[in-house]
Amino acid sequence: MSENVTQTLKISIIIPVYNAERFLRQCLDSVITQPMKELDIICVDDGSTDKSPQILEEYANRDSRIRVIHQPNLHAGIARNKGIEAATGEYIHFLDADDYLTDNAYEKAYKLAHESKIDYLKVKAHPVDASTGDMIKGLMAERYALDMLNPLGYDNVFSFADHPEILTTTPVYAPWSGLYRRKFIVENNIRFESLWAINDHSFYYAVIARARRIMVADFFVLYYRMNNAGSLVGNIAKRFVCNFDSFRIISEDCSFLPKRIYELILNTELACMFNEYNNVIAKGALTKQMQLLIRDFVCALDFSLVADVSEGASWFPDYLMLKHEVAVSDGALSVTEERELATALEKALRKAIPSSLENVRKNCRTVLYGAGANGRRLRKLIQLTGLCEIVLWVDKSWEALNELNLPISSPDNILDVQFDTVLITVLDPLIASEIKGWLVEKGIPGDAVITISDSCLQGGQYGTTIE
Repeated sequence: MSENVTQTLKISIIIPVYNAERFLRQCLDSVITQPMKELDIICVDDGSTDKSPQILEEYANRDSRIRVIHQPNLHAGIARNKGIEAATGEYIHFLDADDYLTDNAYEKAYKLAHESKIDYLKVKAHPVDASTGDMIKGLMAERYALDMLNPLGYDNVFSFADHPEILTTTPVYAPWSGLYRRKFIVENNIRFESLWAINDHSFYYAVIARARRIMVADFFVLYYRMNNAGSLVGNIAKRFVCNFDSFRIISEDCSFLPKRIYELILNTELACMFNEYNNVIAKGALTKQMQLLIRDFVCALDFSLVADVSEGASWFPDYLMLKHEVAVSDGALSVTEERELATALEKALRKAIPSSLENVRKNCRTVLYGAGANGRRLRKLIQLTGLCEIVLWVDKSWEALNELNLPISSPDNILDVQFDTVLITVLDPLIASEIKGWLVEKGIPGDAVITISDSCLQGGQYGTTIE
């Protein structure tokens, strides 16, 4: 090892690398310049086609602590498993090839974890815009600062059984957000699943469900790049499909837990899945095959597993809407059963929407603007209650949604129909204001436009911030 390091290795850093040449040098530099020298640096090249392999070999020649493992493109989960098998350090840290460490990160993390005999040390991260390099602020920064995980105060030892809500409320699943005792990982045979995406969810729950000594640290360990340009429609769609396998794996692996804790986990994962579903629709990426998959999942879901936590959950209205659509299209339910389902759906939608649609006149002709989660929920509620007549439903992603047999048109068609009200269902007040301004420019009177974000949904929150 470099600098004649003879002490027991303290941390094995596992870095899966796939076409990361743009950021790889900064990542590796941040590791080899750490004051802690007792590091085992394992880089797993996941079949890169750029210059990443050459960069890895260059750094391995410079620093004998670096080991390079090559594999065909099997994705990050399998790459991390290769790293676990090769690791020799007391603790393991997973670092993505486009992220980089804070100064003295490992000295602080190891000292805290080692002295307190921690199985899983949760650490903070700074989100960074991958395009500009600027620090990201706001809710995302608060999330990765783990503010929501600190009801007990930092640096206190606890187990998942003691405080399950702490680790299931808006969890940060990312493997790099923790330091893991290697003996704990090996003895419990914890590994990543071979999914294209979301394999971190099942790993996360396998860890917290079995760790007896967990701690949340009050310091930042790395800078996490959020590459918004990489959130392509195709990637979002692939990620969504992986939700089904991930949910199945988690529901089986965590079934040994007490009922209340098990329900919390499944509730969190369902919220994540339906939030992803709504994101896919908003991006215009939902295909007919994906629509069939989510419907099949809804029909196959053993509802008794989550019945106690479903009412009031963010995912519940969307689940019931899909279940209602399947029942109506298949005609599988009796008239009584369908009526009961419709009643339950209306109740869930009314609960999800903080107040009634008092600003919409009864029996008026309404144009519904927006096919996101809010728009679909409001359309269904209006249909169930018969409050008004929807003469047109429009959305900017109308072409993609139209292919799914949804009756959605281009916003340009608004002037081609007779209406009394345009109901903007977008919850973001800035976007809603922009839409209203566009409508007024088209000659539609401002008093004929109802902006939901300023009226009946004021204070409402749909979906979830979970990734």
